[in-house]
Amino acid sequence: DSNNPIVGPSPAPAPAPVATFSVSGTISEATESGTAPVEGATILSADTETWVLTDAAGFYRISGLGAGMARFVVSKEGYEDRVVEMMIEGDSQLDAELVREG
Repeated sequence: DSNNPIVGPSPAPAPAPVATFSVSGTISEATESGTAPVEGATILSADTETWVLTDAAGFYRISGLGAGMARFVVSKEGYEDRVVEMMIEGDSQLDAELVREG
């Protein structure tokens, strides 16, 4: 009876996906002529140990983050590290300003 293909053991149901969110924003610095984007800054999610770099416009997006309190470290050589904590309840925006060292 070719209408009934042989069915192997049914796969276990996939676990319900855990909702994850992304955080994006712009990293900049204050200059004499106003705010300027910082390219090549590292944004590290301290909770997931995931990191991304900002592009030429200072923009970044970091995804795969769970809901709840999250901690980010923004750093770039020549600047003071910036630690930011925020509550993630959905896709969020986090802009930060870096300050040049001494």
